[in-house]
This record gives sequence, structure tokens and C-alpha cells, in this order.
Amino acid sequence: MSESHSIILAAGRSTRMGQPKALLNYCGTTFIQHLVDIYGRFGPVSVVTNEDTRGAIARSVPQARILVNPEPERGLFSSVLLGVSSLAGNVSFYFVHPVDCPILDESVPAHMLSEARQRPEYTVFVPSLGGRSGHPVLLDPVIQKPLLAQPPDAVFSTVLELFGVCQVPVEEPSVLLNINTPADYDTLVGISP
Repeated sequence: MSESHSIILAAGRSTRMGQPKALLNYCGTTFIQHLVDIYGRFGPVSVVTNEDTRGAIARSVPQARILVNPEPERGLFSSVLLGVSSLAGNVSFYFVHPVDCPILDESVPAHMLSEARQRPEYTVFVPSLGGRSGHPVLLDPVIQKPLLAQPPDAVFSTVLELFGVCQVPVEEPSVLLNINTPADYDTLVGISP
């Protein structure tokens, strides 16, 4: 049994960015390659993408399983549902991580897994820095069936509240990072706007 399976969400159209966020360069790699490399240390990785970026992402991360969301316009939760529905029952936990939160130190998922093993009364875990929730989300597979019963256009954070969320304190600021626009990206790579 794998400790975890990770689902990276990369099906958005990146309209504000103007190019696919998953394929943006950062420190000699791409956002998607960085995340797949980190999560690959904990178990198998699936990437949910859209038809337009499927080929480029598949070439970028051949070690990942690629899933195509046929209706990404339904929102992020539709990609969560696709990823979760594809999972077999042989993992202890699964991570969900949007590609627009691209920078992650492997200490964060390791710490979250440790907390989850020690807190069996919870089924949802999110990192928290200064009282703010971040990414990734770690889920116990026990909620897979009730999660899949939710409508695809639901708001992920609202759905998670149905299950009780354990805030996992971390000291890593990248858990709050969200890259949506060229200005966000320029700030990330150290270019003054």
C-alpha cells in the first residue's frame, strides 16, 4: 500500500496568465515538474489537465498519470472529483494540490502525513501559516464516497468544511503562494513589475 497518492490540478485555462501555468519556468524546471518531483517521493501522482495542454504536460511529466477534465469550465472542484474518482482504494491518504500554488518544500507534505497519522479523528488536513489556510490539502480516503456525491460545480473549500478540517501549523510561506497573473509570476521570479 502506498502512503499517499497525489492529484495535481492543472485543468484551468490560465486566462489571466495568458499561458499554461503548469508549464511556466521556475529555477530550471516547470511548475508541474517541480510538483510531480516532490509528490513522487510520497507515492504515485496524477495530473488533471485539459485537452489543450494534455500533450505538453504529458511530455513534461511522463512519470505521472494524466487525466483530462472534459469540462474544466465547471471549476476546480470538477477536477478534484475526476482525480478522486480515478483512485483505487490502496492508499492511506491523498494530496490535492493546484498547480498555481507551485512552490513547495517536501517538508510540508511529510509534516502533513505525520500529523494525519497522529490525528485519526480528522479526515481533512490543510497547512496553516499565521492563521491562514494554504495548500496542499490532504484527504483520508474514507471521505472518497461522500466527496464524490457533491456537485461538480461546488466550491472545494466549502465541501471540505463538511468533513471537519484539521489545520496543520507550518512555517513554510510557500503554502500561501498563489500565481494567477503575469505580475504574480514576475514577483515570484524576482522581476520588478
